[in-house]
Amino acid sequence: MRCGLAIRNRHCECCNKRCIIIRFLIDHQTHHRGQMMVLLRHACLPVPAVMYPIKEMQ
Repeated sequence: MRCGLAIRNRHCECCNKRCIIIRFLIDHQTHHRGQMMVLLRHACLPVPAVMYPIKEMQ
């Protein structure tokens, strides 16, 4: 369901709230991915390449 998304480059409040929530969730997931990479390195376990080649692969 659309709510008049882009009327003259303006967004409604509900769309802005959705964008804020989505951005928060992406940032939160990225934060926890970084935490897991640090914990795996401290445990001397292999770190999976999730988004890009990691330093262990170079």
